[in-house]
Amino acid sequence: MNVSGFYTPKRFIHEQPQGIESPRGRLLIASCRAGTAMAANIVECYRQYLVEAEDESEILHLTELDYAFSDSELCVRLEQDVSGYDVFLCQSLYDPTTGGNIAENYEAFRIAARTFREWGANHITAVLPYLAYARQDKPTKFKREPTTAKLMADLSVEAGIDRLVVWHPHYPQIHGFYGRIPVDVLEALPLFVNEFRRFEGRDDVIVVAPDVGASKFVTHFSRALNLKSAIASKYRPHPEETVVTEVIGDFKDKHIAIVLDDMISSGGTVSAPPPG
Repeated sequence: MNVSGFYTPKRFIHEQPQGIESPRGRLLIASCRAGTAMAANIVECYRQYLVEAEDESEILHLTELDYAFSDSELCVRLEQDVSGYDVFLCQSLYDPTTGGNIAENYEAFRIAARTFREWGANHITAVLPYLAYARQDKPTKFKREPTTAKLMADLSVEAGIDRLVVWHPHYPQIHGFYGRIPVDVLEALPLFVNEFRRFEGRDDVIVVAPDVGASKFVTHFSRALNLKSAIASKYRPHPEETVVTEVIGDFKDKHIAIVLDDMISSGGTVSAPPPG
């Protein structure tokens, strides 16, 4: 509480430009090449917020920080001083528009994080909507595989990030993988509920979970929209090849099926048992 009373949202917007600043330093929004579009959208939204607050201050925005040498080796270079800044580093790990693959984009992100750390940034928040390697959160049963998701988490923390923001990651144990740093998970449920609101309460619609892992999400979704749900049983004979053996649920008088999952890499290779 302020000495002159409580802060209301309206009062906060009015007084923020007059001296309410983050103890972590001035805001800096940055991106590697694959995160350019995302960072630009964030900057535009924040500028609209400043307009509403009648704040004429500028946002420091550094973009396309990474480049490659002729042998494909990556490098990051900062064109101005970042000492004391509160950095939000944006990167799209899967971004077909730039031509870089996930490994290159991940490496560029980690090098950029280390660059900000070495050149004096106060705080580094990583913004990675699609968290690559999330499906490798444990070895496949009866296979000799590493827990690659934990390795990627260790490398990111070692690179210097202080916080991670992700969109509905594939594995729920993400907080444990990143250890001492906080992880902010943006849940997808409100988005999907809003997107499919037009089907609410319809008797001819059913929601299908493609596997056991998606069942809890589908249950919350179907309850939010008052819809029936079903679950599929599947196995993978080969990587990114899925075979559905059965679907458990009542499909009588159902004309529309909504299938929800967090990854669709095998969406074009799903096969089902023959009818009969």
